Amino acid sequence: SSASSVFNNLATATFNIQNDNVFYYGTFNNAGTVRKSSGTGTTTFYGVTFNNTGTVEVQSGTLSLAGGGTSSGAFSGLAGTTLNFSGGTHTLSNASGISSAGTVSFGGATVTHAGTYNVTGSTSVSGGTATLSGTVPSLGSSMTISGGTINFNNPDPVTIGTLTLSGGTLGGTANVTVNGLLTWSGGTMSGTGKTTANGGMTISGYTNIGRTIDNAGVATWTTGSGYIYSSSAGSVFNNLATATFNIQNDNSFTGYPGTFNNAGTVRKSAGTGTTTFGSFGFNNTGTVEVQSGTLSLAGGGTSSGA
Repeated sequence: SSASSVFNNLATATFNIQNDNVFYYGTFNNAGTVRKSSGTGTTTFYGVTFNNTGTVEVQSGTLSLAGGGTSSGAFSGLAGTTLNFSGGTHTLSNASGISSAGTVSFGGATVTHAGTYNVTGSTSVSGGTATLSGTVPSLGSSMTISGGTINFNNPDPVTIGTLTLSGGTLGGTANVTVNGLLTWSGGTMSGTGKTTANGGMTISGYTNIGRTIDNAGVATWTTGSGYIYSSSAGSVFNNLATATFNIQNDNSFTGYPGTFNNAGTVRKSAGTGTTTFGSFGFNNTGTVEVQSGTLSLAGGGTSSGA
């Protein structure tokens, strides 16, 4: 197909995909229904501007949109399927909606979505930049960020089941609450919003903090090399009154000036060397327990705790 080719799926029409092939180049305008009904692999619109004012249904396998486009229509997916915004620039208006019991993946595209995002399966971010600014009833039972950026600029707080952050960036202005385990082994949390970990945290590797993080459960900073790096001045980590921050390494809080506020328990339970709060002021209204090695508080702070 040439770049000037146009396929119009009219309002009364259905385009039924029963394979894992590729639609190359041009423009696809959907005013009716595009349905991937069979094929357990991936059907790709490669280099195709995909404009949707109708309905897109992923009933089998993966539908990959790799050429950008605009939408005021609906996208849906069944359990076990994937809708992948894999390339190009996609602009979804406030009339557009994404609803899936499967996985929605942001795999390399630039996506701006002002409509409703309601995913009960899972959300995956591995590349590109996705910005959600509409209503987000659900991001799914789990969310994985391994690369790229997702910005939550929603008017209301956003809730996630479990979050695995190994690379890339979670950012934006909205508050994000993780009710299950937050596993953080790399990547960045940034923006003016706050992340609240209600279900505990497992922290390892080289991580970057550029926002406020509230830990309300048991956060375990595990063994191995790494650091928690403040990527911007004003980063804050709050260990809440019901929480425990369990240090099992000899690593450091470092980077731009930040603040660690402990109202719960900070415990160094393992690591025979030194854990250092270097560039972070350490304010303690709770309890600090050194059970192993050395805990070095090098950033100042105030205390009324033990």
